[in-house]
Amino acid sequence: MIRDRGHPSIITWVPFNESWGVWNQAERPEQRAFVEGIVGLTRALDKSRPIVGNDGWEFSAGDLWTLHVYEENMNLGSRLSELAKDPGSYVNIGEGGLGQRVGALPGSNITNLPILLTECGGIGYGQHGDNDFAYGEIPSSEVELEQRIEAAINVIYDAQDLQGFVWTQLTDVQQEINGLLYFDRRPKIPIKSLKKIFEQHTD
Repeated sequence: MIRDRGHPSIITWVPFNESWGVWNQAERPEQRAFVEGIVGLTRALDKSRPIVGNDGWEFSAGDLWTLHVYEENMNLGSRLSELAKDPGSYVNIGEGGLGQRVGALPGSNITNLPILLTECGGIGYGQHGDNDFAYGEIPSSEVELEQRIEAAINVIYDAQDLQGFVWTQLTDVQQEINGLLYFDRRPKIPIKSLKKIFEQHTD
């Protein structure tokens, strides 16, 4: 942080992502205290940027409430609405309760915090093998891919409580085949179509 805090491309500090390395915060107060301590240290080192203590779920401290909800978890709109009303409800990852995490830990105060969907989309497409990864079923055609991207974007923009989102992801990366572009930067659907989808709700 001391090295990089003057760099203009850094817009926020995110010490932890998806509880990696700080498991079971709801049951382990020392884990939660560690996250909150790191948030305090981060703020002491740089007061000019917002802090996301633990990105994705299990919020306890920070300046933004960030959630990771993917397209296969639709109805995305109702999921986001429920989380806004009850931050302690599940973000709803995994199936049958496997790996589920709550949006915010008990006693956390998200009042007046911006709500951001910092991972969403995740729709895979293209040739894939057994070890490749995406969220939900792989579309059978470019037409279906375009329809699913547009449907997800429409739901995101219709979510009244959201202040922003990050689409996952721009390009395929290693085994993750959920990019808008292939690994070699070829678009999976025409750039004009992507531009239209992502700009249709902007002023």
